[in-house]
Amino acid sequence: PPGRAHYEASRDALVQRLGALDAEIRSALAGRGRHFLAFHGAWRYFAQRYDLTEVGVIEEAPGEEPTPRELGALARSARDAHVSAILVEPQLSPRIAQMLARDLGVAVVTVDPNGDPSDPVRATYTGLMQWNAQAFARALQKSAGVPEKGLDTRVHPLEGQESSGGSTDVGDVSWNVPTLHLSIATAPAGV
Repeated sequence: PPGRAHYEASRDALVQRLGALDAEIRSALAGRGRHFLAFHGAWRYFAQRYDLTEVGVIEEAPGEEPTPRELGALARSARDAHVSAILVEPQLSPRIAQMLARDLGVAVVTVDPNGDPSDPVRATYTGLMQWNAQAFARALQKSAGVPEKGLDTRVHPLEGQESSGGSTDVGDVSWNVPTLHLSIATAPAGV
């Protein structure tokens, strides 16, 4: 077809950029904890790709908060797995995450499944994935179940911003980015 060379060159450049991004994310997560407890199943493909393990889901159906019994069971599982941080997102209320973080004595770290066109760091797919990889790395580097002295357990300053979510662009390609509520990340045993 007309323009074939241009399309093939664009495809090859995109494949190269995505390959470099994949290697960067793998490097950021190397030597970190591998287990997390998700608010819902939004990070399952990310977890599968980067050899992480989802140990449970807090909210089985959208808008249905866990019962006190379910939260208690999740807290026990999180303690058993040496949870080190709770991942929250700027689009949703951190109330449950803050409560669970206080109960567990762990940090709160923000991840963003939607991006933000007004923030140059999170305005593109590549930038957003790099930002999230660094957030996962910070959450997973914390010591196993023992908060660092002086650890900032406040929610990231983005907390409370409203966003309808949607898609993020990489050049001429638009990617749907799933909405994530919160995750609890764990450090490896013995760290």
